[in-house]
Amino acid sequence: MAKKKKNKPFLQKFFFHYRLVIMSDENFEEKISLRLSRANVLLFTLIFSIVLITGTCLTIAYTPLKELLPGVLSKELKQSLYTIENQMDSIQQWYGTNQKYVSNIESILKNKIDLSSTEHHLGGGLKDLSESTKPLHFRMEKEEEQFIREVGAEIESRSQYKKFLNVGGESTLLPPLDKFSIIKPFDSRAPEKGIGLESKHSSNVYSIAEGTIISITWNSEDNTTVILAHNDGWVSVYKNITQVTNQLGDLIGTHEPFAKVGNHPNTSKILQGYINFQMWKNSRAVDPKVFIKL
Repeated sequence: MAKKKKNKPFLQKFFFHYRLVIMSDENFEEKISLRLSRANVLLFTLIFSIVLITGTCLTIAYTPLKELLPGVLSKELKQSLYTIENQMDSIQQWYGTNQKYVSNIESILKNKIDLSSTEHHLGGGLKDLSESTKPLHFRMEKEEEQFIREVGAEIESRSQYKKFLNVGGESTLLPPLDKFSIIKPFDSRAPEKGIGLESKHSSNVYSIAEGTIISITWNSEDNTTVILAHNDGWVSVYKNITQVTNQLGDLIGTHEPFAKVGNHPNTSKILQGYINFQMWKNSRAVDPKVFIKL
């Protein structure tokens, strides 16, 4: 009881109402009159503080003011940094791939590499890169034909390639696709050598015979060209393919899948795919139908 009597004056003071009056200094006219208590003032102060803090946080969070905080980047700056990072990765990959490509071709032309060894690779780490960034292509289309001629001549001059297989009969080479139709016949006068094969989009692309991947290149249409070196001066070229599963320098077995069929040049044929298939013998383009049952 003594405690209650002791606390009662404090509670009475806390809830006791006072009147706040604002009067004119000249004639003492009452302008504003407020009936307040300590409890009312404390409650108003708490509510005002909560509203002020909440409003400040929301303003900083949903307005450009948040960019003034240390460590907070704008959306545009984040996008720019992400783009630059991707470009740097692409340039580094392209540079490393180019260095491997140059050294590998130099080794081939100087007769330093035995392509018959399955344990020897011309270079690793080169794969079919996806959706976001693609490395720059190594050389122009005209340089590619000269490259094939040089490799074909080099292969013909080296006897160790001849133990791969005996190319020349219909039974020794297999088609590069399972089900296909020829929509572009061979024309030695055409700028693009080889034949055009139409097949189901994303179906498997096979090696016509055992050979080694000596080149993987990309073009601006996001398609890939793979070149395989065989024995006796034979080179096979597969253009407009995607999803290459092997690396530069890998030894591919006969009728082994290593890629998928690319997009059809006719955009209305969504479900169909297309590849350009070439065969070169002793640095000269030949009609694949003469050597493969198509």
